Amino acid sequence: MKEEFPQLLIIADGTQFCGAFEIDFENSGIDMLGASGYKWLLAGTGNGFMLFKDLAKRRFRLKAIGFNSANAVITGKNTIPFNKRFEPGHLDSLNFGSLKRALEILNDIGMKEITAHNEKLSKKAIKGFNELGLLNNDVLNRHLHSTIFNIKGNDLLFNHLMEANVVCSRRGKGIRLSFHYYNTSEDIDSILKIIRKKM
Repeated sequence: MKEEFPQLLIIADGTQFCGAFEIDFENSGIDMLGASGYKWLLAGTGNGFMLFKDLAKRRFRLKAIGFNSANAVITGKNTIPFNKRFEPGHLDSLNFGSLKRALEILNDIGMKEITAHNEKLSKKAIKGFNELGLLNNDVLNRHLHSTIFNIKGNDLLFNHLMEANVVCSRRGKGIRLSFHYYNTSEDIDSILKIIRKKM
């Protein structure tokens, strides 16, 4: 789409992606990427980030900025860099420290390794859940799928999973299970075994 419509401004929410899979923002078609730190980044609540490409910077004219964004200098509001204009005021250094540490851990492990591991987990989960008839066709027909699954299941299965200390949640008529780099293939085997006991 970006090649056909180069002036199109693409804004994406990376909360469900960043930290679980590698992304090359500079070479993507995305112009603005924002993400909360609480999900796959494992950075706790109250933090996040935004990335902007030059096209997005040129297209936006911000009408207001925070007093602290201009370093408490009213006359300095026209001299600050683009990213400073998004600082909302009183910043929580503890939350930024949590995000910083979470990013360091992800970088230490390596996003290529995390991506490969999560793709492996996703394929294993798809195979196992499919054998039990727990997935919809839209998931089965995807070439790639994330590590988030909404399997078919009622309250009985949900309660059974919870009693077995499986972290999951109700989503519509299904049950959401998610896996990340701290999970293993054996975790998926254990969940499949727990589910089979209720089928």
